[in-house]
Amino acid sequence: MDTGESGTITTAPADIALGDNVTVTITDADLINRSSVDAYVTVRRFAGTVQTNVDGENITLSASGGGVFTATLATSGSAGAK
Repeated sequence: MDTGESGTITTAPADIALGDNVTVTITDADLINRSSVDAYVTVRRFAGTVQTNVDGENITLSASGGGVFTATLATSGSAGAK
């Protein structure tokens, strides 16, 4: 039987433009004694409703207390063809 807590992952802000920073937060009480956690972040870019690009990156999130881990990432790239 699994008696652990379910973790959550969130990003902010909801809409991200090239050059913006995005903050990734993982909250999981089961990881309260860890100093960091690793995650794989997938980024999908859309033009309207059509997905135009997918990219991913391994990141390390640092503990900020109480089972909460955060990392802030800078975005980069090109706007692409319109």
